[in-house]
Amino acid sequence: PDNCPKYERRLADIAWAHGTLTVPPTPAEPASVADGTAAALLDEAEDILNSVGDRVRAEVEAERARRNRRGLRRLFGRR
Repeated sequence: PDNCPKYERRLADIAWAHGTLTVPPTPAEPASVADGTAAALLDEAEDILNSVGDRVRAEVEAERARRNRRGLRRLFGRR
């Protein structure tokens, strides 16, 4: 291969996309970050999640209790 002008040594790079090691620049912040609208929207979303959190927790606990009762009844109940 030393005499072949078209020979080029490759090490397991078949179908690989070669990139660069440079990191692209960080994009500029949107205007909504500076004027507070994004923060206000996130605060509203947090309030919504906090308001339904207790109800969802109660529903999950009730479902778990139902499953546990069914399991014990299945093991010790009449057949």
